[in-house]
Amino acid sequence: MAPSRQSTLPALLRLGLALLVAAATAPVHVHVSARGQRPPAAFQPCDPLAPQRCEFVDAHDGFFATAQHRALAHISRMHGPVTHDRPHALLRVVTPTPIRHLDSVVLAYDIPDDAGNDWIGIYCVENELEPNADDDFLAAHPLQGSTRGEVEIRRLLNMRCSWHFRLFRGSTRDEHKHFRLAHTPYVRMARGADHPFQIHLALTGDPTQMRVMWVSGAAFSGAPTPPTLPQRVAFGERADALDRVVNASRSTYAASDMCEAPATTVHATLYRDPGQLWDAVLVGLEPGKQYFYRIETMTPSGAVSKVFQFHAAVAAGQPPTDGRPQSFFVYGDMGDDVMPPVGSLPSDRAGTTANLMLVDMAFERQQYNWLAVVHIGDISYAKGRTYIWDQFGAIIQPVAAELPYMVGVGNHDYCYFNGVEKDPSGPPGAFHPPDAPTDCQSGGECGVPLSRRYVMPATGNGVFWYSFDTGLVHHVVVSTEHDYTPGSRMYNWLVSDLGRVDRRRTPWVFLYVHRPMYCSEQYELDYKLSLFIRQSLETLCGIYGVDVVFSGHYHAYERTCPVFQEMCLSEPLPETWGPGREALEKALAPVHIMAGSAGAYVDDADYYPVTWSRRALKEYGYGRVHVHNATHVRYEFKGNHERAVVDSAWIISHHDWHHDIFERTAEAKRRTKAPTPAPGAAPPPSTPAPTPPPPEEDTLGLYIETADDLRHVMREKVEVPLYERTTAPPPPPTPLPVSDPVPVPVAVPAAMSAMPLPVETPLPPAALPEPFAVTKLSREDATVERESARADPLASAVEDLAPRPTPGTS
Repeated sequence: MAPSRQSTLPALLRLGLALLVAAATAPVHVHVSARGQRPPAAFQPCDPLAPQRCEFVDAHDGFFATAQHRALAHISRMHGPVTHDRPHALLRVVTPTPIRHLDSVVLAYDIPDDAGNDWIGIYCVENELEPNADDDFLAAHPLQGSTRGEVEIRRLLNMRCSWHFRLFRGSTRDEHKHFRLAHTPYVRMARGADHPFQIHLALTGDPTQMRVMWVSGAAFSGAPTPPTLPQRVAFGERADALDRVVNASRSTYAASDMCEAPATTVHATLYRDPGQLWDAVLVGLEPGKQYFYRIETMTPSGAVSKVFQFHAAVAAGQPPTDGRPQSFFVYGDMGDDVMPPVGSLPSDRAGTTANLMLVDMAFERQQYNWLAVVHIGDISYAKGRTYIWDQFGAIIQPVAAELPYMVGVGNHDYCYFNGVEKDPSGPPGAFHPPDAPTDCQSGGECGVPLSRRYVMPATGNGVFWYSFDTGLVHHVVVSTEHDYTPGSRMYNWLVSDLGRVDRRRTPWVFLYVHRPMYCSEQYELDYKLSLFIRQSLETLCGIYGVDVVFSGHYHAYERTCPVFQEMCLSEPLPETWGPGREALEKALAPVHIMAGSAGAYVDDADYYPVTWSRRALKEYGYGRVHVHNATHVRYEFKGNHERAVVDSAWIISHHDWHHDIFERTAEAKRRTKAPTPAPGAAPPPSTPAPTPPPPEEDTLGLYIETADDLRHVMREKVEVPLYERTTAPPPPPTPLPVSDPVPVPVAVPAAMSAMPLPVETPLPPAALPEPFAVTKLSREDATVERESARADPLASAVEDLAPRPTPGTS
């Protein structure tokens, strides 16, 4: 018998009430789903390739609702209890999507009332099917009481993710004290997460090889797992004939691979998936010859990089042959939160350093044969934050993809206290000397990201200590974060390496250490540590005739006289050089050059009164080394603010002084007693430093990715003296004779090993280069530069080739 109408109505009412209760208590999902839960079968992420279907989402009465119904949008409940006083807020992407690497996105927001604590969260979502929790944001931008307007989110990198933006009210520090008002659809990268980025070169120690490294991610950010398809490098002698191919190997690292927190903590602002780290070695190169290459992926999108160029390494012992000196960039301490998502770039800092080097490479290649960059520790200042490594890789790519980028280890890359079993450099691990400064701050990384991302020549212990030769120079990179005292593993290696140097092939020896042996800044603990480092390493520098010791660590610049045991040791030469008639001298001891202000905040300390300091500057900049021949090196420090060389010096040496350096030092001490300042002593009288100007948008803080970018920076802003323009230098000086050295035994002798003294040859004035004519870039000159750069092959090297059509992109 059919039920009566009276009995059916209560059942329907009970069913309707149950459905209403279920709807009020069960969340429904839009683009966002809880981690580990799958969205409904009908779920389709908003397609950024069809922007007309990607409309903004608003919030009202505790629920999300679509403002336009042309895009599919499921509804998701906000965090916190449901209330009825939440505003009808709007947030949408104004600029077109998808976006390119380093593009900006403009967000429009509209909030009916002002609570004073509204903010926009910026999210890098690796998997759209499992998006980040609301408290897992990469950055937060406070709206500061504004209820309507636009915000430009700048310099969004391809970090193997989709970008997502959410509007909140409440505290940024506690997810239980903020709630979401609105969010945007996902913003994807036009070239996909599998596109190769952070490309950089490195020498291997063999001039017929060149190492290429890069980073890529999954084929698209919604992929459940990264693909394992291979990638490779195609290269050749012409940009249009890349007829040789080398397959790459792949690695990565997990949070658990590092030594201690915070690097072991998984969070958007700490450890996030670093992607796939690729490594390929090009072989069969002709030393010194130009080659072209690009990276090719085997993914369904067929992603490829632009075509880059480089010159194979100059063979050891090969002098300059075309009138150009063999030149290097050298600096330390470049990183430090380099790319804020909102607002201007920090003026004159890391971005400026990278772009000025690119300008040097482009406009001074007729004067200098640029061979490599040597970055002496404190590379990115990530300190446990993966996204900083991504940003740093993006900043240096235009330079590092065409010049070998050689790195050393600093305290912010490696130093740690716990987890020695995970240390990639092996036992005994980090070195903590007595009375060391409290700057052991790698965030627990203990060198893992650095050693995986930057593979150095296999001549020592990976990135931690190694050596390589280029032309007339033997380069030795060591760590002041490892034990460097006599008898330690690294010390013994250093003695062995220096003892094998053939000064007939590589008369110049450069040593790179992060912490300096000589620096007069008034940081008491650092100063005491510099004395401790001298006790272990300065004697080796004297015994083996190290010509220059480069360092960083202090965020400033300082150059010493040729110095040993605090005694300036040199012989004056009768000639002078340059417009200011620079006095010349022959070095009889190592010159110490500290260039640690390539990007990290410049120091503001005073200086101790010392006799060995020749020039000290507190400003951002980087070093340039020009090896003219076996006896003449020109060093320059280029200031980022001036865009010009602010200090320079000739280093002239016969490389014969180490046979009697101890006797010379003792004689110098008898003639004069050099004061050793006690830490804490009053600084010498000096003129107070002028107040720095307020921060401003950096004209060279734009990331040069294309030829148009370069033209914009170099030509439309011609009223600024952006770079030193120099005339072509005359033929290099005639090398002074250097005698064949007697091999020095591996064990450090108690007394000096004898070395024959070469026949003294006076320096004729004609042996020195004429001064370069330095001029500012006038508007008339700019026209000439503009026309010549259009046909400039190096300018085309920074041009971003048009992306190849790939499935699903526009």
